Amino acid sequence: MRILLVEDDESILDLVTTALAQQNYIVDTATDGEMGWEMAESFPYDLVLLDIVLPKLDGINLCRRLRDHKKQSLIMLLTAQDAISDKLLGLQSGADDYLVKPFDIQELAARIHALLRRGNPITETVLRCGDLCLNPVACEITYGTQLLRFSRKEYLLLELFLRHQHRVFSRSAIVDQIWSFNEDPPNEDTVKSHIKSIRRKLDAVGAGHLIETLYGQGYRINPAYLAESKLAQRPDFGSNSARQADLSRSMSMIWQRTKSVNLERVTLLEQALEALKAAALSPGLHQAAIQSAHKLVGSLGTFGFESGSKIAQRLETALHQLSIPTSSDRLPDSTQLAQFEQWVQSLQALLQQGSRAATGDRAERISRSLAAHPEAEPLLLLAQDQTCVSAIAAQMAEQALHLITVTTVESAIAQCQLLRPQIAFIDYACLESDQRAIELLELLQADPSVPIVFLSEQTTARTRVNALQAGGQLFLPRSASQALLQSALESALNLRYPAPKAAFRVLVVDDDPLIAQLLAVWLDDSIHLSELTDSVRLWDVLNQVNPDLLILDVNMPEINGIELCQTVRCDLQWNWLPIVFLTAQCDPQTEQQIFAAGADDLLLKPVQPAEFSIRILNRLRRSSPAPLKPIQLSSRQM
Repeated sequence: MRILLVEDDESILDLVTTALAQQNYIVDTATDGEMGWEMAESFPYDLVLLDIVLPKLDGINLCRRLRDHKKQSLIMLLTAQDAISDKLLGLQSGADDYLVKPFDIQELAARIHALLRRGNPITETVLRCGDLCLNPVACEITYGTQLLRFSRKEYLLLELFLRHQHRVFSRSAIVDQIWSFNEDPPNEDTVKSHIKSIRRKLDAVGAGHLIETLYGQGYRINPAYLAESKLAQRPDFGSNSARQADLSRSMSMIWQRTKSVNLERVTLLEQALEALKAAALSPGLHQAAIQSAHKLVGSLGTFGFESGSKIAQRLETALHQLSIPTSSDRLPDSTQLAQFEQWVQSLQALLQQGSRAATGDRAERISRSLAAHPEAEPLLLLAQDQTCVSAIAAQMAEQALHLITVTTVESAIAQCQLLRPQIAFIDYACLESDQRAIELLELLQADPSVPIVFLSEQTTARTRVNALQAGGQLFLPRSASQALLQSALESALNLRYPAPKAAFRVLVVDDDPLIAQLLAVWLDDSIHLSELTDSVRLWDVLNQVNPDLLILDVNMPEINGIELCQTVRCDLQWNWLPIVFLTAQCDPQTEQQIFAAGADDLLLKPVQPAEFSIRILNRLRRSSPAPLKPIQLSSRQM
C-alpha cells in the first residue's frame, strides 16, 4: 500500500515515515501543499496523510482540491487544531478521518490500518497462492508451516505479485510500485537480483517456480499455482512486542536527530518575547512565533512531552489573542509578560534536559497495555449488577468483541487512561454513588467519537434526561433483552464508526426561482437539490430526478401544491414519497387541506435556515427507503 505524507515538521515527517515503513507501507513525502498536490496528481495513492497548517497550500484546501478533481485516495488529517469546528471543516472538505496532534504513533498505525481496511476490503485478507501465505498484519510469509525470511523489498515484491496474481509486471512497473519517490530509483538489474533472491529462498522449500518470467514482458505468478490460490480471513490485529521495541528505539533516535529543530522554535519564541518587552514585536515575528508554538504542540506531544505540548498550546492561544504593541505605553501588563516568560523558560528547560525522549516511558506503557490486551480499543463496561454484566458479556462474546468489565468508577478511570475504549457502557447508579464520576465522564468525552451508553434500572423520563445531560448518546434498561442489547450494540458501533453519508435528492416545486437558490444554501452538503418552477411539468421530471423528498409551495399557477400532493398520493409508484410544504399561508383552513391531501410536514415562511435544514434532514433519514445497515465490527479489527 502506498501512502503520501504531506507534513512540514521535519521530526514528525521522519517519525511517521519510519513507523509506516516498519509496517511495510511505501511512503512518499512532501513538505508543502503544492508539492503534495503535484505528487497526488501524478500517482494514485491509497492514502494521503495531511497536516492542516502547511506552506503554500494548507491541508484543508489541498483536501478540497483532491476531491474536486475526483481523486479517490483516502485522506486523513493530522492537526494540532482540535476544536470541533476544525474537525467538521476537515471532514466537510472531503477528509475520511482525522487525528489530533500530539498522537501516539501506534494509534496512528492502527487508525491507518482501519481506514485502509474500510476503503479497500482486500486488505482484510491473508494472501495465499498454493501453500504460500503472506500475512500483511504480522508481516510474515510462510510456506506450509515454515516461516520464510525476506528482505523488505523482497517482501513488498511478493505482496505485489500476490495481490495481483493475474497481472504481468515489467521491471519498470515494479520500480514504480515498491520504490518511493524519495528513494534513488534502482536500475532494472536490481529488480532482477531481488527476483533471483526470492526464487532461491522459495526453491529451498519446493516453490522455486512460483514466479514466472515472460521474456520481453516481465514477471507474474505462475498460473500453475493459481488453481490452488484462495483468500482466507485476515487474523486478528494484535501487537508484536519486538516491533514495539523497535519503534521505541526508532522514535528515540529520530528525536535526537531532530531535537535541534524544536530548540530553534523555542529560540524564536524567546526572540518574540524580548521584542514584546521592547514594544518592537513586528507582524512577521508575531506570525512566526505563532507558527513555532503551533509546531511545538504537535511535535513535543508526539514524542512524549505531554507537558511541553500543553505549554506550547497555551502559548499559541495567547499569541493569537495578542494585540501587537506599537509603543511602550501599549505593552502587555506585567502579569501577562511574566506568564509568557515562564512558559518559554519551561519549554527551554524541558528540551535542554530532555537528553532522552519521553517516548521511552510512553512506548513502554503502551507496549505493556497492548501485551495485556492485544485487541485495540476494547469496549468498557462499568456495572456492579452481575446479571447485567453476564448478559452484556455474552452479547459481546457472540460478536467477538473484547470487553473490559470494572465495578468502580476509579477502575474505569484507570482503564480509560490506559486504553481508550471504543464504546463505554456505564451503569448510571455507579455515577450517582461516586464523586469521581465527573472525572470519568470528562475522560470519555475528551474523544467525541466514543459513544456512551447509559444503563439504568430506572427508566423514567427524568432518568433518561439526566443520562442525556451527562453525555450519554444511548439509554438502555439494565434488564434489557438479548435482542435489545444487540440493537444497542449495533447502534453504538454505527455512532463510533459512522458509514459515509448517503446522498439524498430533493425536488422543490415553487414558482419563485429564488426560493430554490436559497434552499440550496441552507441544506446539508449530502442533499442534492433540484428545482421546478412550472408545476404542470412535475410528472415529466419526477422519474428523471427520482427524489427522496418533495417540497411544495401552495399557491402556484395552473396546478397548486395541494393538488400536486393529492396526485402523488394517488400514484402507486410515488405514494411513499415524503412531502413537505413550504408556504407563507398559515390560516387554519389551508393547513387542514394540506395535511388532508397527505403532506408529512408544514413549514411557514419565513423559516429559520437551521430549523429548515435540520427538519428536512431528519425527515429524509427517517423515511429513507433503504436505511444503512448496521456496521458489524470486531474490536480486533479496529
